[in-house]
Amino acid sequence: MATNFFIKGNYKVSVAGQDVTGNFAPLLQEISIERSAGQASDTCSLRISDAKGRTFLPQERDEIEIQLNGQWAFTGFVADVNSEGDKGGGRFLTITGNSIDHGAKVKDPRMASMDKTTLGVAATAFAAKAGIQLQVLGSISMITRLRTTTSA
Repeated sequence: MATNFFIKGNYKVSVAGQDVTGNFAPLLQEISIERSAGQASDTCSLRISDAKGRTFLPQERDEIEIQLNGQWAFTGFVADVNSEGDKGGGRFLTITGNSIDHGAKVKDPRMASMDKTTLGVAATAFAAKAGIQLQVLGSISMITRLRTTTSA
């Protein structure tokens, strides 16, 4: 279910760590945030009137954060930037974002093995290669895989 917001002056937008609220303030037409249940990602959309082509264009996968009324509303990644317009009708930019970075290294196929080490050490090392911080807690982190060979 989409929730549309247009709260003049009561929002904050950051892209790639930069507060762009001041740049967007006179041009912002609409902020739309859609929360999804389950495994689907949340999405956002910002529609900006940009007749003079002066708006900062974020890159795909830049981090985007939106706050409304001083509260967190959306954190994610730029998925797409579209420009539309026609002669005499003005120019509009639509920046869309996803709460999941679909281009992240975590989706890259990998194959690896670590013998004679604990589950905690192996899982932490594999996660780090995918750009994820992970810590295995408790006695399960001490499980050790010993390489065994079988003869046929």
